Amino acid sequence: MEAGDFNPVHIHGGDYSFVIFVDVPKELKKEQEEYEGTSAKPGSLMFEFTQQARPRWATTGTAIKPETGDMFMFPALLQHWVCPFKSKVTRISVSGNLRIINKDKLPRDYF
Repeated sequence: MEAGDFNPVHIHGGDYSFVIFVDVPKELKKEQEEYEGTSAKPGSLMFEFTQQARPRWATTGTAIKPETGDMFMFPALLQHWVCPFKSKVTRISVSGNLRIINKDKLPRDYF
């Protein structure tokens, strides 16, 4: 991701998803520290546990400020999104999906 990039609310296929943060530049951490808004900090990974419409007192999601080397695994159907940031840097992450297969239900010649 680069300045201005974001990922809107989405889900994944499979059973589980993961994201590994390969490089989170120090400039992005500084931008997060200086942020004065009330929403999730710039560049945060936001997990949504329910619908957006909610009473102000309810906690229905969590924002994570990833650091280099962090890895998160979560159910593939969990809604999530990534906030944009302004720092002129590139944040590198790798994501993927896993499907759990019961090997007893596969044909013998599958392996």
